[in-house]
Amino acid sequence: MIQRIFLLAISLTLLYGGGGVCHDDYTPDSFESASDEFAELVDEYIESKGLSISPNEKLLKSRGFIREHHSWILPNCSNKKIRCSGVWRVDVVSDSIIKLYISIPFVEKLSQIDAFNRLNGRVGDIFADFDDGAYEMIMKPEDMRVRYRDRYFEVNGYIYGVDGDDTGLSKTVADIVLTDYTRWVEDNMECNNR
Repeated sequence: MIQRIFLLAISLTLLYGGGGVCHDDYTPDSFESASDEFAELVDEYIESKGLSISPNEKLLKSRGFIREHHSWILPNCSNKKIRCSGVWRVDVVSDSIIKLYISIPFVEKLSQIDAFNRLNGRVGDIFADFDDGAYEMIMKPEDMRVRYRDRYFEVNGYIYGVDGDDTGLSKTVADIVLTDYTRWVEDNMECNNR
């Protein structure tokens, strides 16, 4: 009986108090301020198209997005061969995490280094390198953290259709994925203020 009470007390402490420990994975200081280039990217590919960096269901529906499971997809834009410019997919990971997929199609097929330099320049040179595979290039390091206005994002970059890859694409296409962790940062700040 005493063992059960002890286990219940420990469980409740961990559940409601986190053991008195705030996890420092998502502090405001762990996010770099957004560069001017990043701000221009958000303006060009999100805000100028009537979207928000934290879109809601009503806004997505009004812009032609269709719900598919936990994602909102812009019809005719999810195929890499006919990729539209701008936000083409929004994933609702949880009630507090949203992922925005921004497509940046280039007018020609680029070499790996040219594609890396062009995409990296669009986000303020936050990436240092890339991994290349048969079908995609992954910008490195992954999960770069950027603070834009009052929002906190992890940024990832992917490139398809470069010279010598196996995609069969005639032009290079890049995806920037912004994962909004603002709620986690706010929860962390609240925890630290207790």
